[in-house]
Amino acid sequence: MIRGFFVVVGTFCIGFSIWLIAEQNVHNRACDAAHPTLGQLTGQGMSSECLNIVWYYFCGFALLAFGLIAMITAISMMRKQRRGHRTREIPKPGPFDGHPS
Repeated sequence: MIRGFFVVVGTFCIGFSIWLIAEQNVHNRACDAAHPTLGQLTGQGMSSECLNIVWYYFCGFALLAFGLIAMITAISMMRKQRRGHRTREIPKPGPFDGHPS
C-alpha cells in the first residue's frame, strides 16, 4: 500500500517538475529575446516576471529531486519485500532431514 503511494507521488512529482521546467524554459527564452544583453543594459531593468523564473526553476528541480527520492524509496521497498519472500520459503524436507520419505 505504501509502496504504491510512493510510486504515485514520485511519478506525479517527476512529471510535474519536467513540465514546470519545460514551461519556464519557454518563458526564459522569451525574456532573453525581449531584453538586451548585459553589455547593452545602461539603466534598464528586467521585468519581475523574468526575475521570478529562477524560483520556478528551483521549485522544478526540488520537485524532481523529491520525486526521484520517492521512486528510489519505492523501488528499494519492493526489492526488500521480494528478498523477504525468498527467505520465508519453507524448504521441502529431503531424504536426509530426519523425516521418512
